[in-house]
Parts: sequence; C-alpha cells; structure tokens
Amino acid sequence: MLTYEGSVLPPKPTEQAAQLARVEGRLAEAILAWCTLHEHQQFRMAELTEAITAHLQAAPDSARRILGQLRKQGRVECECVNRAESLYRLGSVR
Repeated sequence: MLTYEGSVLPPKPTEQAAQLARVEGRLAEAILAWCTLHEHQQFRMAELTEAITAHLQAAPDSARRILGQLRKQGRVECECVNRAESLYRLGSVR
C-alpha cells in the first residue's frame, strides 16, 4: 500500500512565478488599452502583436495568448473571423 506523508498545501510562489505574473499583468493592461482603442473593429493578430511589442518586451505569441485569457475572463469580446488570415473582430471591452 502506498502512503503519502507530505504536505498537501500548494507550493509557495517562486521568484519566477512572481515575475511571470507581473509581466502578464502589464501585457494584459496594454492589450486592454489597445482593444479599447479598436473596440468593434476588425484587426489582424500581427497588428496587435506589433503594437504591444513596440512598448513591452514579450514573446511573439504572448499577445494572442493573453488576449485569449482576457476573452475567457469575459473582459474582451473577440472572435476569429478568418483563421487562415489571422483576422479577428473585437466586440465590447470591459
């Protein structure tokens, strides 16, 4: 029989996790600001990525990934209009 005597508490956040949360927060703020300026418009993901990476250091796919998180959180309405052309349409921004 297997037994486990270790702690069931989640591990404490590491310095790397704290830095990741800080960077993602800044990226999310920048993406929300950009989306507010382009509310109810179509855009290509490259436009968003270029706008964000012009002001913040980020991996090329970070803008798309964080936009997806914001959409799942209900903070941005966004839909893919044409996946092949990476064309999206913004709705409301909250």
